[in-house]
Amino acid sequence: AASTSTSPSSSAQQQQSSSSSVLLRKAIGSLKSRPVLLKYCAEEVAGSRQNAFFKQFLDALTRSIEPHLKGGDLVKYVARMLAWLSENMAKETR
Repeated sequence: AASTSTSPSSSAQQQQSSSSSVLLRKAIGSLKSRPVLLKYCAEEVAGSRQNAFFKQFLDALTRSIEPHLKGGDLVKYVARMLAWLSENMAKETR
């Protein structure tokens, strides 16, 4: 049965993410008076997030392929990767 409580590390990650979001909003507010710098910073943040997401995806791809190759169940592997993409893209959008 799945537990409804969050783990301590999950709670700490959520708190860190929340404080990072607040800091990012403050930074964006400060940069609004300098649109060229804001655009440059936004591009850098987007590039960093894209790289992080890509690394996580590669890790998910390589971590879970071995058991599926041995079992010959590539359809299940592809389904898991699509589920991973769907879940993590939704998180990234938030």
